[in-house]
Amino acid sequence: EWIELEAQLLESARERLVSVDDLRNAGLVHPVGGLGVLVSEWETGSEITDAGITMDGETVTEEDRQEFGLEGTPIPVIQKRFRIGERVLMASRMRGAALDLTTGNEAARAVARTSENMMFYGTTIGVTRSREKVYQVYGYTTHPDKATFTISDWSLAPGTTVLSEILQMITVMERDHRHFGPFVLYIPADFSAKFAEDFKADSDKSLRQRVLEDPRISDIRVADALKGTSNGGPDVVMVELSRGTVDLAVGSDLATTQWSSGSGWTNYFQVFTAWAPRIRSNTWSSR
Repeated sequence: EWIELEAQLLESARERLVSVDDLRNAGLVHPVGGLGVLVSEWETGSEITDAGITMDGETVTEEDRQEFGLEGTPIPVIQKRFRIGERVLMASRMRGAALDLTTGNEAARAVARTSENMMFYGTTIGVTRSREKVYQVYGYTTHPDKATFTISDWSLAPGTTVLSEILQMITVMERDHRHFGPFVLYIPADFSAKFAEDFKADSDKSLRQRVLEDPRISDIRVADALKGTSNGGPDVVMVELSRGTVDLAVGSDLATTQWSSGSGWTNYFQVFTAWAPRIRSNTWSSR
């Protein structure tokens, strides 16, 4: 029963994971060592000045040194609980029928939904490491070092306008931030139909196909956590999935746990995970 329940709940959770699974599939996962680690820290380093060009290797050129700093993020537990009465559990065993896990499936989806929202918008959870240093969980759209670009309402704009704005976003990344892709483009559900339409009148390609012809765009993903035109957006996010930009600090992967009430009449369940994005710099959102 336990194995079947856990497998079903975790499958339900993974149905909604988009940006989290992208990091996992790209190998951008950083195990922090278990639930006992509350904060994941990493060292930052500045660039140094350009190298000199000389005809003699003995010529003295400008020297420089890196400046180092320390950044970090808390590793919160994202959890949702539900319960199953002992009599309900016994009844399912007696009649040989599977448990109704509707509530459990919703709990698993809630954990995934909150995880995706955290990836894009962060959380208000913060940890003070010293009197002046506060770590918090930043998302793609809330990181202080993000680049921004104003887009039109892509659900109404012609395909040529959408493509033009995407190319302008890439130009900013290459010119101003030295990030050359490939990039993943995350769009809200409001824009999904637009990317399935013809790129332009009498075209034999959809807008999605036309955008993906640019080798600098590796994928276009619909993320229902992103705000659309009807709820404060539109928010579009372009991310270079590389270790120097972002990875996922994992204290615990998706899991379930169970315990009984003191009386034994109720079985409690919890779907949980402990992870957080570690966004370093130049991850980039558009509004």
